[in-house]
Amino acid sequence: MFHVQRPRREENMTTKRRRARSDAGALARLGIAAGFLTAAERAFACGCSKTHMHHLERGAFLPGLDLVSRMGLAYGATPAQVETAARRDIAARIKRGAKP
Repeated sequence: MFHVQRPRREENMTTKRRRARSDAGALARLGIAAGFLTAAERAFACGCSKTHMHHLERGAFLPGLDLVSRMGLAYGATPAQVETAARRDIAARIKRGAKP
């Protein structure tokens, strides 16, 4: 079974935790609700890079099935909730006029 660990400070994490943004997308809000305030913490918990997490959270593309399941485990959500949140972020990006 996949075990979720919090990032350690030795792994290039800053010692000061930033406050979560109030205008975060649906996928980021799901991770923030699980206690992962920064994108780096969310990426580490899900087993992907910070850049990949950034692209997912801004709606650049949908996560793959393996990442959806890891995000669900890390965030305490179902894969359907994770996918719905990702689709909301993509819809918001299209609505803003950005390319999907």
